[in-house]
Amino acid sequence: MPRDFGAFAITSVNKYPEATMRWIDYFYSDEGSTLLRFGRQGENYELRDGIPYYTDTFLATGNQSKITPYAGGGAPHLISEKVASYINPPQVQEAQKKLDPYMPKVRYAAPMFDEETSQKINVLRNDIDKYYEEQSTKFIAGALSFDKWGEFQATLKKMNMDELQKLYQEAYDNLKKQK
Repeated sequence: MPRDFGAFAITSVNKYPEATMRWIDYFYSDEGSTLLRFGRQGENYELRDGIPYYTDTFLATGNQSKITPYAGGGAPHLISEKVASYINPPQVQEAQKKLDPYMPKVRYAAPMFDEETSQKINVLRNDIDKYYEEQSTKFIAGALSFDKWGEFQATLKKMNMDELQKLYQEAYDNLKKQK
């Protein structure tokens, strides 16, 4: 399932890129990020100790996803302790504190590649990702017997899965050297 991480794009057909940029920039303010996630104060949320919480009345409507562009997605905006109350309520924060000692000290994001490597990866992943998704869905749904697992892996190898893994490994190794 595709997932964006606060990205946005302004296309060449946009007649007002400056206004679009101001609109996106607004969501990186406290006011804009609160509006994006919670809607209107008094109507959709109330402040408790300066933290916005949906009102019980509004939660009962089930309309949270209809009032803002956020709707639980990865829209570009400021994420702070103030606006994380709905997705990160006190009980989740307490559970996180208990989990933190077991979490890795360093977390890695998707690697950044130079243009040449990125092109190689895109070519490899175009076919590999499509094949993998189609076949794994068949395995999960039972339409393809696990007796074909070896054939599945052999096909991935023919599609240069080893080369793709090597490119990612090199990026990871380079990142470790920089730390």
